[in-house]
Amino acid sequence: MAATGDWLVPRMIATADGPFLEKPPLKFWLVALPQRLGVLPSNEFGLRFWDAVFGAVSFVYVYLIGSLLLYPSCGFLAVLILFAHAPLLFSHGLRSNTMDSAVVLAYCGGVYHYLRWILSFDVRAADEPSNVRTNGGRPVHVLAVALYFVLGFMTKFVAVLFLPVILGVTALVVPQHRRALARGWRTWVLAAGVAAALIAPWFAFAWSRFGQTFWHTILGIHVYQRFTSTLDPGHLHPWHYYLGQMFAFSESGTLVLTALGMALVVGWSARRYAPSTILLVIWALLPLAAISAVTSKLYHYAFPFLPPLALLGGYAAAIAPAVGWAPFDRALDRGYVWASGRFIGVVRFLRRRATRVALVFAIAFCFALAVGSLIFGRVQLSIGGTELASAGVLRPGLAAFLFGVLLMPARQFRRQLLLMLVVSLLPLQNYRDSLALLGAGVHPRRSLSTCIRTVQAAGTPSGLQVDDPLETISHSIVYYFEPIGPWVRGKADPAIPALKREPLGAHERAASLGEGMAVTLPPAFARCAAGSDSR
Repeated sequence: MAATGDWLVPRMIATADGPFLEKPPLKFWLVALPQRLGVLPSNEFGLRFWDAVFGAVSFVYVYLIGSLLLYPSCGFLAVLILFAHAPLLFSHGLRSNTMDSAVVLAYCGGVYHYLRWILSFDVRAADEPSNVRTNGGRPVHVLAVALYFVLGFMTKFVAVLFLPVILGVTALVVPQHRRALARGWRTWVLAAGVAAALIAPWFAFAWSRFGQTFWHTILGIHVYQRFTSTLDPGHLHPWHYYLGQMFAFSESGTLVLTALGMALVVGWSARRYAPSTILLVIWALLPLAAISAVTSKLYHYAFPFLPPLALLGGYAAAIAPAVGWAPFDRALDRGYVWASGRFIGVVRFLRRRATRVALVFAIAFCFALAVGSLIFGRVQLSIGGTELASAGVLRPGLAAFLFGVLLMPARQFRRQLLLMLVVSLLPLQNYRDSLALLGAGVHPRRSLSTCIRTVQAAGTPSGLQVDDPLETISHSIVYYFEPIGPWVRGKADPAIPALKREPLGAHERAASLGEGMAVTLPPAFARCAAGSDSR
């Protein structure tokens, strides 16, 4: 787009001879225009700049939503949980040149400004903070919701349709929201008109230019067929696919916090203690249930619905020291009384000075293991032939909590015991791993492509043998290897590198590119395998 100046019709990847009608072109405009004007470079940084910005702003909105619904600590912990979820950042994630960061931002921004609009009314719930109850700014927040809908719709089309559904269901379920909507519906109608005015022109142009082919492509193939049949057999997964992916990439402690947060929000909302927080449950469960019912599933489809789950986990972690302290203290008292009546010998043993000193040392040792794993990634100790290892804070933290319970501390020390339990459930190790991956600086596709072109420029035969149809190769692989032209189909000179599907022959030296693709390297290019995932 930046090269041709054709701003209304995006082109298919690499071929540039057919229109890309799967999605509206807003993301392409945002990426191409700064490069055309020379504001951003035409490289990976220029391609991914807006994705990183949108992802960062999404995290800011998550923090603001948590602060609005409970405490700043809720928003802070929710961002920590999101940042620790590796696929969201590194697998088709918020830093990649895709459309997902804009859609995640559309949901986070839309939800936040909807809540601010609700809180700007006089019809307020008793649980909402007084410092955000104002009478002004209502049209601004409604317009912001509409503009975020436009961002999502003009970027990834129907992927943002759950946003008005989530807000509408919340407005119907929560009495305070119904009263606000009854008073301010005209503002929403005007905002919807603004959104329609911004969305309609390109769709009208595409319809007039391509006729029914446009609607057949964008709706018939890439919405209806994609989600009801086999547009891509690799996308077919069982109904529990998203739950399985979340479980695989999240620490068990995070899942516990999320479940507790959901139970708290549902219970408190039913008692009208915190009615606005029910939005988080609707935001998380309604879309996930809907996309789990269709046949075609990819994990990044669920990215816009991870923030409410993180907020629920942050909600539970933030509220536990304040609200959970009293029930926790009572439960310990009852447990100690019960144990004193049933296991008097065990209780006397635990109250011995030597036993208490041993428990204190055990707590300190677990604490050292947890801190060491955060600093070094993995700690392993050998004591008398027994190896103790820790690669996270969950197990040593829970062990320290258990030792603390056995210590039977006085009431003034029990709050620290509860804090120890909450901290153990946080994904601190995953957060550390995400920070490490941010600075890893490993770029196998870029490095391999650059090396091949350097060797070929020195006189080695040019070109690249490709054994697959172009349409089956991912955008990323095409971006890095299409410049090694010309691409040759079928048999070619054995001295030319070959881009092919795995598995490879035992005699072939190859650099793996992921996604089942590899480049087989002739002897002249052997040094290009250095620094890549090669075999």
